[in-house]
This record gives sequence, structure tokens and C-alpha cells, in this order.
Amino acid sequence: MIENNITNSPKLERIVTIDSIRGFSAVLLFLHHFLLFFFPRTYWGDQQFFPINVPKNLELFYLNSPISFITNGQFFVCVFLLVSSFVLCYQIRIKPDLLSCSRLVIKKLPELSIPLFLISLITWGMMRSGAFNHYEVNRLLSGSFWAENRFQDSVKFLDIFRISFITVWIQGGSPFSSAYWMLNYIFLGQLFSLFLSICAFKLKPYYRRCVYLLVLIILLQLPENYHLYIPIVLGCVLCDEYIEKKIVKSEVKENKLLFFSFVFMGCFLGGCPTETKPTGIYVFFSNISPVFIHSFGAFFFCMGIIFAEPVILRKRLFLFLGKISYSFYLIHFQILFSFSQILFSLLYFKIHFGYIKSCFIVCVFSIFIVCVISFVFEYTIRRYSRMLVKKIISHIYS
Repeated sequence: MIENNITNSPKLERIVTIDSIRGFSAVLLFLHHFLLFFFPRTYWGDQQFFPINVPKNLELFYLNSPISFITNGQFFVCVFLLVSSFVLCYQIRIKPDLLSCSRLVIKKLPELSIPLFLISLITWGMMRSGAFNHYEVNRLLSGSFWAENRFQDSVKFLDIFRISFITVWIQGGSPFSSAYWMLNYIFLGQLFSLFLSICAFKLKPYYRRCVYLLVLIILLQLPENYHLYIPIVLGCVLCDEYIEKKIVKSEVKENKLLFFSFVFMGCFLGGCPTETKPTGIYVFFSNISPVFIHSFGAFFFCMGIIFAEPVILRKRLFLFLGKISYSFYLIHFQILFSFSQILFSLLYFKIHFGYIKSCFIVCVFSIFIVCVISFVFEYTIRRYSRMLVKKIISHIYS
């Protein structure tokens, strides 16, 4: 389903399923971090002893099974990067004038940075007041080395400005959330996507694909941290296929088997372990970069969904999650290390629920709380920050 997005430009259409992909990806990224804290073997494997009351073999089985794509953080990072690249490339292909490209680039950073600054400011206050209560649960139960030193950095007030508006976008990483490392790839990746889209815009389809293939080959020769730009390139490839091959789009939409084959292939590749050597069904991928595998998994996964436009992803729930996805992403880490820990301590230590039962209840309530806070944040802070940026950009270009 495609809806008109900009009234003064009827040719520019909004792909609704993109919002849905962003929405459920944000929720599953929360689940990834939740398992990293409470069930760390599901990601790290048997690298360390974790003193929790969960069968070790069950966690290791989940780690090496295709169903683990549901909580594979790196896979959904690749999905986020690919979708971001797809949207930018799509906007440029539909409105290729220089003015539109210029406005698009200039407004992107302040639109993302202002909400990040406010969340970082709140997080700084929580750090100063000792609001993060994960130390006891981590030490006594989960034993996750990933969670040991979170929110313990000493940050000066003025550093919040530098981190929120410069460091996190250029260098990556933030003391206010380890999840913010992805913002560096999103921002620089969109600039990279813009460059690729402009360079390949007037080329014939065959030569455009040759350019993309050459860029992919170059990226594979670089250190592994550059491999996260692979989904950026694949986002441009997917955008070209979406715009130019309407026949393929129709075939995928009408042929449910073809749609499920694309999505299944994406999920299968997305389930490949990230931090451990693949075993079992994934043993054939043991010498291949996990980022490479997850990037192509994201490509097939998104291609199946974007081309087929399944009805379920046009439901209000998924569109709502897509609307609040960025706010959800910014907030979820802080909730996990504060509210989730308090609720878990209450259920496990005071009421004496079992470990798995306590985790399930905490997970459900935490997602609900993050959704509520994200909704309020989206329709207050983010709404007015976008209005402010829009006025500034209009003034600059008037």
C-alpha cells in the first residue's frame, strides 16, 4: 500500500511498510538488549559462566537456530541501515533536483540531534542521581559482562552538547547508551547513500549495478567495521529494483510463495550468530563475515516485505510502532537499566517468582512503558523540534 506523502509533489509516494519495518525492528532491538542482560548465552555463547537458572543447552540451541534472527541485534541494525538508505535513495530518485537534496541533507542532523540531546540530558541526570539499578541483578543472577559498567562514566554537563551534536554522529558511541553507536553509521551512511544515488542517477541500469558491485567489492577489502556500509549500498540496489522493476513487484505481491521465500531467506541469514563461531546449520558460514551475511539477510527480508506489502504490516499497531520507532530506540536502553531492574527485583527477590516468569513479565511491561514514553516524546519534543528545524530551513532557503 502506497500513500501520498507530500501534497505539493504528487509523484513522491510514501511506502507504508517501511514504517512497519522500522517499528518492529525497534521492538526486536529492545528484545536483543533484554536477552543480552538476562540471557547472555543466547548471543555470546558459552564464553563465560553465567550463574542463571536457565538450562545452558537451551540457550545455546537458540543461539545456533534460525529463529534467533528475532533477537539478533546486528541483523536488525543492518535492516535499519538498509531501510534508511532505501528511503533517502527513493526520495532522490523521485525528486532529483539540487534544492531538494540540499534541504534533505541540512535538516537531517538537527532533526535527529535535538531529541538525542534531550534524552542524553535526562540520562545524565539519572546517572547523577543513581537511578540505574542493574548492578545487583547482574552480579547475583545474569552475570552478563556486557552490562557490568553501563552508566558509570563521569560526564561533565557541557560534554552533553559535544556528545549529542558531534561525537555520536562522527565518531560513534555515547556514555548515555551503548545502543547509540549505530547513529554514526546511520548519519555517515546516509551521506554515503546520497553520494551513491547522485553518482548513479543518470547511469543506465546495467552500469548502475556495476557501480554498486564495485563499491561492494571495495568495502569487502576494508576492515570489518566498514562492512556495515554494505547494507547502505544494498538499500540503493533495492530502491532501484523497486522503482524500475514494477513487474517483479507485481509478481512478488501476487505470488505469496515468492514473498515467503524472500522473507524466509532473509530470516535464515539473519539468524547466523554474530559473536560466536557458527555451528550446526550455520557451520558453512564460519569463514564469512557475519556483517556480510546479515546485510544480505536484511536485503532479502526487506525486499520481500517492501515488494509484497503484506496486509498485517499495514495495521495500526505496526504503523504506530513505526511512527515512534526513533523515540523508542533512544529511550529503550534507559528503561531496560532502570525500570526493568526495579520490577525484576520486586518479582524475583520479593514475590519469589521464577527467573523465566519474572523476565517474561518484566519484558512485556518494559515494552509497554517504552511505547508510552515514546508516544509522549514523539508528539511533544520530536514534533516541536521538527517544526523548529522546518522554520529554520525555510528561513535559510527563503
